[in-house]
Amino acid sequence: MIRINRQTDYAFRVILSLAKHPPKTRISSVKIREEMLIPPSLSPRIVAGLARGGFIHTFPGRDGGIELACQSKDISL
Repeated sequence: MIRINRQTDYAFRVILSLAKHPPKTRISSVKIREEMLIPPSLSPRIVAGLARGGFIHTFPGRDGGIELACQSKDISL
């Protein structure tokens, strides 16, 4: 049996939330955090880790947000 730690669970939640939207759609990390019940203290660390891993792209600023780096059909968990 594979054990999934809390941060991995939250990372899956971020990917799942982004996969529900059309490709190249930027979503606010705050919106994802609230929708997927991710603690505010862990959210930046999770997003940064996913960006470093190449799973998501981040965009700063007022019109920024995060989006999947590839199409959701190409992601396998």
